Amino acid sequence: MFNCFPDIVCEPHAKMDFQEKSLYQLWLSQSFPQSGLVTTDGQPLSVVSPGRRNLIEGPDFLDAIVLVGGEFRRGAIEIHRHNADWYSHQHHLNPLYNDTILHVVADQSGEPVRLQNQQMIPTLWLPVVAGTPDKEFHPCDKGFNIPFDRLQSELRHYAGLRFQRKCLLLQAALLKKGAEDLLYEKILDVFGYSHNRRPFSALAALIPVTRLYAILDKSDPESRLLTLESLLLGGAGLLKPEIIGRHLPDNQYSAGLLHRWRTLQKKFNLPELSGHQWHFAAIRPANHPTYRIIALAQILTACYPRPLAALWLTQIMLRSDFSTVLEWAQHVFQQPAGMWHNHPLREGLSGRHLIGKGRLMDLLSNVLIPFGWALAAIQKDEVVISRMTHWAEQVPVGEWPRSILRFMGHCGVTARQIEWNYLIQGALEFNRQYCELEICQLCPLERYGE
Repeated sequence: MFNCFPDIVCEPHAKMDFQEKSLYQLWLSQSFPQSGLVTTDGQPLSVVSPGRRNLIEGPDFLDAIVLVGGEFRRGAIEIHRHNADWYSHQHHLNPLYNDTILHVVADQSGEPVRLQNQQMIPTLWLPVVAGTPDKEFHPCDKGFNIPFDRLQSELRHYAGLRFQRKCLLLQAALLKKGAEDLLYEKILDVFGYSHNRRPFSALAALIPVTRLYAILDKSDPESRLLTLESLLLGGAGLLKPEIIGRHLPDNQYSAGLLHRWRTLQKKFNLPELSGHQWHFAAIRPANHPTYRIIALAQILTACYPRPLAALWLTQIMLRSDFSTVLEWAQHVFQQPAGMWHNHPLREGLSGRHLIGKGRLMDLLSNVLIPFGWALAAIQKDEVVISRMTHWAEQVPVGEWPRSILRFMGHCGVTARQIEWNYLIQGALEFNRQYCELEICQLCPLERYGE
């Protein structure tokens, strides 16, 4: 449940509710009646050891020991709020979960669970009362008196865990999907920010980059940018009449894109999203999905006919100095390839770059460098694997999530003291492993409480 990241590279999961946290805490502390435990299929159960927390992808607890129906079993424990989550998270297709010996749930409705190797495993139902948890004291409420070098050491450890997970997820995905379409999907995931990640992912799946390039191969080179904008905005459902005038300027340029899209859609039998799943409220205009898509079209235009994955592979193979790679990334992802400052769809908007500095640094940390590691791992290139691990630590500071600013404040650290995005990544992972689960009794920083 807590280590499940299907097809996700950036911030993956929604905020957990009280029941989900409580169930995890129940198993972690074993603070439930131990006598008379019975699995949902009627077998007596005893917990010999709850196991140890798993901090990367896979089951929630490892090396647990339980006695089920008089038989000792050793392996992993997976926790879900709903029994059906086993299948919705596709654990039945994932060999990482084949060592699972027990499924722990708060809602036992649904069919028994089956592993990828077709073995059935028992389920334990632990009732959790819904509601609002009592206000408890958290050590961080008073702050931590932690030396900065010790904090850096802690954050680097968790940043390493986070980087490892992202790399392994991409490595597994590369074994199932072509590198070009996969990298394109992950770049769009970053472009979606927090509000529009799902529709951006849907757009990437609807019209993969390999298909975009195939259409560009048959298009007039002089109108390549217009073709890309019409394909992307049209496929996203953002050239509909109800969108134009509200979220896109109602001008001749928009009308021309719509006409071009309808022609291409009919010619190549292209699908189209509904347009209603995009979010515009409470988002800065420069981050609206329409403008992110226009920026994406500029990036793809500058790269064509070389696919992005091939360009990135060239960089990681030929360059060892991260500063030169950073310059390359700034040129590709930030510098406009055509009209931008006077773009007819950006009326009233300023900004010299296609994407901001913080978003680029997050793209490097969350996608490009882990993707390079995954490619090198498949090719068994130890030199590039080591290079990617080293580069991950050299990315300058990216965007500061509010939760991480608060966390740093509790630790007595200001934003100016943090130079590398690696430490922000470590703070995000630390928060995921402790703060979001509210398991303060295990917090490794507690000893520094004032």
